[in-house]
Amino acid sequence: MKKSQIILLIGLSLILEVSVSCEQPIEGHFYSVEEAYNLGYISKENLYDLSFYYNHPSKEDYETYNKPILTVEDIDKTIVPSLKNTYIEEYCERYGGNPSPDDVRIIRYYGKYNNLYAVRMILSYICVDPIFQPIYYIDGVQFNKFANTVETGVALWKAN
Repeated sequence: MKKSQIILLIGLSLILEVSVSCEQPIEGHFYSVEEAYNLGYISKENLYDLSFYYNHPSKEDYETYNKPILTVEDIDKTIVPSLKNTYIEEYCERYGGNPSPDDVRIIRYYGKYNNLYAVRMILSYICVDPIFQPIYYIDGVQFNKFANTVETGVALWKAN
């Protein structure tokens, strides 16, 4: 084999490796907690778990109920681009604009329920004053200081 053929093969293998390793974001949709529950995507048990994390328990609560402490770093890193791209698409459909994935911040992670990721996200350059309900119930499950909107509250992302 000639040197030029070897170089061509190495170059092609590198291009193939890069194109395979660059995963495209998965298409999905965000649902409010109430929508996801009413559509049957999450169970009442999931609601209880989600309300536990949402209501900001103390360190002692985590120990008492034997629950892990969840942080944004616990989100599957391969799904983060999909979360951000879906957030941008749905935000732009409602409000317009042209934000980039770098403008989107995931500020809270509330867990994964039946392959739905429960998060709170914002655009870093927009100041939103969400309307919180002091106490909000979904099928008898209590959420404190709850914003029941995808843009300002808990959003559950589901892959299409």
